[in-house]
Amino acid sequence: MAPTIKEMIREYLEKNGYDGLSCPWAECGCEINDLMPCDGPEKDECFAGHRVEDPTGEVDYLIFPGKAEET
Repeated sequence: MAPTIKEMIREYLEKNGYDGLSCPWAECGCEINDLMPCDGPEKDECFAGHRVEDPTGEVDYLIFPGKAEET
């Protein structure tokens, strides 16, 4: 059977070193292990992203578009 869109996205994220998806306009993000709980990327505006701990402690984590900058 052919892979689903969710499976294809997960594979791409894993192969390319991303932590999940980010949708800045909706202020949402999802980790690779809980991918698309919203039932799919909204209007093609979700981006591959990296996880950052929330410095305010309001939420467990944030996902920002792109890869984390190496230090």
